[in-house]
Amino acid sequence: MERRSARAASRAGNGDTTHSRSKPKPSRSSKVKGGVAGWVSAARPKTLTAATVPFLVGSALATTGGGEARWMEATCALVGYFLIQIGTNLVNDACDFVRGADTEVSDAPSNPASPNLEPSSHVFPNHRNLQPPRLIPPPLLLLYSPDPTQDRAGPRRVTQSGVFSPRAVHIAGVTCFALAALAMCPAVALRGAPMARLVVAACCAGYAYTGGPLPLGYHGLGDVTVIAFFGFVATYGMARVHHDGTSADGSGGSSWERNGPLIVASAQVGSLATSLLAVNNLRDARTDARCGKNTLCVLLGEGFGRWEITFLVFAPFLLLPYWAWEGARRLGVSMFPSVASALPAATAPLASWVAREAWRLRVGDAGFNGTLSAAAALHLLFGSALALGLALDGVTWRD
Repeated sequence: MERRSARAASRAGNGDTTHSRSKPKPSRSSKVKGGVAGWVSAARPKTLTAATVPFLVGSALATTGGGEARWMEATCALVGYFLIQIGTNLVNDACDFVRGADTEVSDAPSNPASPNLEPSSHVFPNHRNLQPPRLIPPPLLLLYSPDPTQDRAGPRRVTQSGVFSPRAVHIAGVTCFALAALAMCPAVALRGAPMARLVVAACCAGYAYTGGPLPLGYHGLGDVTVIAFFGFVATYGMARVHHDGTSADGSGGSSWERNGPLIVASAQVGSLATSLLAVNNLRDARTDARCGKNTLCVLLGEGFGRWEITFLVFAPFLLLPYWAWEGARRLGVSMFPSVASALPAATAPLASWVAREAWRLRVGDAGFNGTLSAAAALHLLFGSALALGLALDGVTWRD
C-alpha cells in the first residue's frame, strides 16, 4: 500500500513538472462565449474610440474656415480605421497566446506579454480583489465589469480561453487588414499615392505591434507607435481625405501656419491615446520584467511610468491656449474666445483622477482596470469636445 502511494505521488510530481515545461494551452474555465459573441469579444469594441477620435478631430479641423468636406470618402476611411484597430486586436490576441503572454499567472512561461488600448494580461496572485477601485467616477462603473473568477487583472482573450484557435484568430486579424485596405480605396482613389502609403504603413504597424519576429510592443516601441499612428497618422490621414492641400484646411501662409493646427491637434489626440498604453504598461511592469518584455516602464522604471501617465493626460490641456492664439491670428485680432480652448478643459477633473490613481495604485493592482476605463473615457470626451470646439470656431473663422 505504501509503495502504491509512493508511485502515485511520483507520477503526480512528474505530471506537475511536465505541465510547468509545456507550452501554454487554452483554458476552458473562461466565460467567454463562441460564435458571434466570441468574435465581438475578440474585436474589443471598447478600443474603437481610438479610431473614432482621430476621425472626429481630423474632420473638424479639415472643414474649419470653409475647408472642403468629403464625407463619403471620410466615412469609408473611418470603417478602414475600425478594421485596422480590430485587426490589431485580433493579431494581438493570437500572438500574445502563442508567446505565452495570455496564460494563467501560475502557468505563464517566460515570454513577453503584450499591452493594448484595453485592459490585458497579468495580475499578481496576491491581488485577487477585483472590486472597482475607490473613488471611481460612477458613470465608469458601467465600463468596469471584470470576472471575479479570474486570476488576472484583465479579461480573458478568446485564444487563451480556447474559444478559437490561434491560427483562426490570426487569419481573422490579417483579413481585417485586407478589408481595411479595401475600405480605404475611395480615399486612395481621391487622394492618390500619399494616402495609399498611409494605409500600408498603418496596416503594417498594426500587425507589427505584436506580430512578426520583432514585435514593437515588446521592445520599448509601443508608446512611440501609438502616438505616431493613433495621433499623427490617423488625424492627418482623415484631414487629408477631406482636402488635398498641405494644410489642415487648405489655407496658405508659412509652413507653421499651414500645418501648426494639424500638428497640435494630432499631439493632443495621440497623447491621450498613448496614456491608455502607459496605464497598461505600469500595471503589468513587474510581470513584464519577469517575462522579458521591455516596455518603457520596464526599461526606465516604475517611477517613469507614473510620470509618463501624468504627462500624457495633462499635455493636451497645456496645448489648449494654442487654439485661442490660432483664432486671433486668423481673424487679425488681439484676443479670440476660442471654444476649442475652453470646451475640452471641462474634462480636466477626469484627467486629474487618472493621474492620481496612477500614483496611488500598486503595480499589478486590479484597480488599474478602472483607471484604464477612465483614461479611455477621457480620450473620447476630450477628443469629442475638441472636435466640437473646432467646428464652432470654424463658423467664426468663415465669417
